[in-house]
Amino acid sequence: MNATFPFKLLTPIGRVLEADVSAVSLPGSAGEFEVRPGHAKFVTTLAAGHCRVVQAERTEHYAVSGGFAEVFAGGLTVLADSAERADQIKVHVAEAERQEVLKKLAELKLRDTPEAQHLQEHLARAEARLRVARLAGTQDRT
Repeated sequence: MNATFPFKLLTPIGRVLEADVSAVSLPGSAGEFEVRPGHAKFVTTLAAGHCRVVQAERTEHYAVSGGFAEVFAGGLTVLADSAERADQIKVHVAEAERQEVLKKLAELKLRDTPEAQHLQEHLARAEARLRVARLAGTQDRT
């Protein structure tokens, strides 16, 4: 059995990463999961959260939100709504986005509306970005 498998992390903007990896953990809608060489085939939706990619002697961390992951005989492809490497996340921007969404949510009268759901998704994305940046020890940059 191979020690690595091909992995693609794609967004609507373009390719974020394409590499041979030994493991990838992702935030599935039903919970976190990890893919290693020889994993069973499946397709799942993704939640906002932490994507950990293990390549040879290094591990990279990404904040991802939404989309799909497909494990197939030839590897793993992730089509995410957004993906950002930890060292590219501007913590002060993510925190400002989080605060703005919290303010808008507090002003809503009804919580079960499409607008509220949209705001909850933005909040989850901002919080995922903050967690990933802090987990990876990212320093804030202006």
